[in-house]
Amino acid sequence: MQKHAVAIQLVFWAFDLVDDAVDGDQNVPGLTYAQQIVLSHIVMMKALNLFDVELRDGIMSLIVSSGYGEFEDISFTYQRDNVLTEDNYIKMVTAKSGRLMELIAVIIDKDNVPLRQFMINIGIAAQIKNDIQGIENPNKSDFKDKKMYLPLIKYMFFSKDNKLEQCTRENIIQSGALEYCRLLYNYYIEKAYRILFDAFPTMSDDLKELKNEFNF
Repeated sequence: MQKHAVAIQLVFWAFDLVDDAVDGDQNVPGLTYAQQIVLSHIVMMKALNLFDVELRDGIMSLIVSSGYGEFEDISFTYQRDNVLTEDNYIKMVTAKSGRLMELIAVIIDKDNVPLRQFMINIGIAAQIKNDIQGIENPNKSDFKDKKMYLPLIKYMFFSKDNKLEQCTRENIIQSGALEYCRLLYNYYIEKAYRILFDAFPTMSDDLKELKNEFNF
């Protein structure tokens, strides 16, 4: 289990290296864009080598799904003639973040369906939280790059500013878009824990205590 835990951390780091390189962020000080990409390949191969053989096919399937989600994320930006929807966003983050988090469930118990569904929903919620912070944090590039994440999608819906002519961080916040995103974050957290409460009714007190860690 310890070996697999290290492997999962390496997979996450490999994806972070690519994500930060594409976004123009420097994950490892002193490395160039090209070096971060090459390092991500090395880290991913080291991770795959750590997984037990009988788990590799299932793990590779999830990594590929997450990779396609990451690939779609790169072009998930504002286009005047092709406005992306909330459904598009949820589909993308389910692949990108949900499947990546599902890896944790696979190494714990690959046949435990409730645990896998729990981790998928936690992954979706975590991505929504990250995208909220992308608007609130001026050091992140999501707003500058006009990434069509949930905050921008809901800003356009609430404000009717479909050409983003009045789009500022302040206007996104004032539109109520981030409040909506927080509600959806809480929805996926509740959905995730309802799965566990139903699957493990005798552990409800412990699960409630764990759930409090996700308050946002």
